[in-house]
Amino acid sequence: LTGGSEMAMHLETIKETVEQVQEASAKNDRADADGDGAKDVDQLDAKQLASRKLSLLLRIVDPGEVSEALRGLCSGYLGIIAALQTKYARTTALAHSIGESCRPVAAKLLAPSALAVTPPEYRKWVSPCVNYFCKFLAAVVAWRLQSTLSTFQSGLAGGLLAARSGFALLQSANMIAPGELGETMSDEVVGWTLAAGGVYYQLVQGGAAPIVFSLVLWPLGVLESWLKLCITLHR
Repeated sequence: LTGGSEMAMHLETIKETVEQVQEASAKNDRADADGDGAKDVDQLDAKQLASRKLSLLLRIVDPGEVSEALRGLCSGYLGIIAALQTKYARTTALAHSIGESCRPVAAKLLAPSALAVTPPEYRKWVSPCVNYFCKFLAAVVAWRLQSTLSTFQSGLAGGLLAARSGFALLQSANMIAPGELGETMSDEVVGWTLAAGGVYYQLVQGGAAPIVFSLVLWPLGVLESWLKLCITLHR
């Protein structure tokens, strides 16, 4: 399977190809082959212009390099999906189970109404739409439960890690005695307090990042949602 460095190399290949096409297209747009003082592209209709651009694209692009880059990216993507499916196998199994359980109920409650308002020629789409609605709803519920479990786990681990690291800094600064920490539960108390605050903020307050970070990190949120949906439906 393709690793991170290989995927970065393939992305760079795609980027270089796109830049070459853009440069060649810009040069082609400025061309005046007949020397009449008007750009050739300005004298073409839409069909001729599309044919000209397609011909340019076929001349510039190296199909071998692009095919290899796309193959590598596809291999890396499938590797990511496989790794995440292994890590979150219980979540995907739960989503599948929830979806299978609610599908008969949805078919009885939603399908008749949907069929009644759907024109006859489009009724063949009702059943698949109901099925995918159940899968999507099941994925949302399953990942919400997984998020809750991960919140408790990461909150506890992060709180204890922060507390113990803080006390280690205090010891290195000679602000507390070296043997004092092992004789008390100070680090556990502070760690559990931090964990409780973190869990409360994430579950009750929503755990939203500050607006400055939200503007920067929103693409990662979209990617996370896409990967969740893919590993849930890829069964």
